[in-house]
Amino acid sequence: MTVAALIPRKENARNEAVPFIVGGSEGDRRIEVTEPRVVQILKMLVERGLLGVTPLDLSGVRVAASVFKLRMDYAIPIETVTERHGGRYAGTYGRYVLRADVRPVDREAA
Repeated sequence: MTVAALIPRKENARNEAVPFIVGGSEGDRRIEVTEPRVVQILKMLVERGLLGVTPLDLSGVRVAASVFKLRMDYAIPIETVTERHGGRYAGTYGRYVLRADVRPVDREAA
């Protein structure tokens, strides 16, 4: 038996599915995102538009992991714009910009 098998799993009831409509060239499609962190990142991407989201916006959050899940699991086009920064530890970071029309589904209207 592995150590992971001994750790109690969280109930999925808390991870309620949040529906979104994703527009594309082939028409609209509905997705349901269940992971709270992924929902948070998708909502931020929608709200911020062309400004996008960077890891600096959410200190301590693995933004890239959520973006990866949105790309792979939900086929949402998200562009990574590489930006340079200066300072003592100069380098680059990614700005994630949503490249599709995504909107949350109004639960009362659904």
